[in-house]
Amino acid sequence: MLSLFSSKYLQLLLMMLLVNAFAQAQHSDAADGFELVLGVGGSYFSGDLGADGPTDINSNTTGLAAQAGLRYYITNRVAVRGTFAFAQVKGVDSLSSKQYRKQRNLDFKSNVFGFAATLEYSLLNWNFKNGRTAQKKFITKRHNLYVFAGVSIMAFRPYGSLNGQWYSLPELSTAGQGLPGGPSEYKLNTLAIPIGAGYKYLLGRGISLGAELVFNKTFTDDIDDVSAPYYNNTTLRQLKGDIAAEIADKNRFSGGAKRPAGEPRGNPSSTDNFSVFYLTLNIKLQGGKRGDACYAF
Repeated sequence: MLSLFSSKYLQLLLMMLLVNAFAQAQHSDAADGFELVLGVGGSYFSGDLGADGPTDINSNTTGLAAQAGLRYYITNRVAVRGTFAFAQVKGVDSLSSKQYRKQRNLDFKSNVFGFAATLEYSLLNWNFKNGRTAQKKFITKRHNLYVFAGVSIMAFRPYGSLNGQWYSLPELSTAGQGLPGGPSEYKLNTLAIPIGAGYKYLLGRGISLGAELVFNKTFTDDIDDVSAPYYNNTTLRQLKGDIAAEIADKNRFSGGAKRPAGEPRGNPSSTDNFSVFYLTLNIKLQGGKRGDACYAF
């Protein structure tokens, strides 16, 4: 779960954006209109598995991502958006630079599907009303820079490999989930807080290209199926079979013995998070009352 400080900080950020949105709606001419938002890109997972750090970006620690949504402008600065998104997330211990992870030798992959509702605020916008001289001088009418935050719900299902085959992990109770003396079975969905920023360049009437970076702070530590301590491997083999026992503990520690029950397998005090970078295409579907020239993307 998020720390108390992080939760309060994120709630405060969302509240400030909402208050600003209502204030803008009261004092700005509306640029109401719908815009189709499409995006493709890549994901970067951070959890007990996943990349070692921001520089550890390669095909083995990143996955494909895509999004489609609708943006509605309340004012020239403020917009709301609903977005359906898909991301592939994965992690491989054997490729880590950390010795413990190499020895633990776990891996996973999962498709994450989600719906997000976000509030956007334009820091730079080619349609600011009564723009200052500095804005007109240094910012052309083709650039838009914005930030956003919101809430989303996500569904996932982790898979792990054994001898070249991939197996759905929740049914295998790899850490004894749902078994005697083990933790409860984890849910395959979670709430998350997406926070990010984007940039758009106006190509012509109604169409813009851009880039967007989204950080997804989730409320689960189970996207990679690694959180709870090791479960007794002999008992797991008896209750769930050989595949469950082998995939739960693939360690390369000296001697090859299975890890004792209760030894840390992951870090349950931290949550799983992932970031996505998109290249976006934005297409105007409906103009505002003031016409296309006053429509802010």
